[in-house]
Amino acid sequence: MRPWDLARAERGGDVTAGRRLDSAITALLTACRVLSTEPTPFLPTLATKISAQCVTLTGQLSRPQPLFPRL
Repeated sequence: MRPWDLARAERGGDVTAGRRLDSAITALLTACRVLSTEPTPFLPTLATKISAQCVTLTGQLSRPQPLFPRL
């Protein structure tokens, strides 16, 4: 199920959907963390850019920025 559908179901009172949404968001943030640390030895600037886009102090992610410029 798509995360936005899970969020809608959770707002409707579906506790199971809320748990599934929590798991999906946790998996996505874990993937983001791994993607921001693994390329550090080879592409330190890229790793920093990914990390900056995945960190949230307010609970809201910032608007995504391109990681690579267009050629």
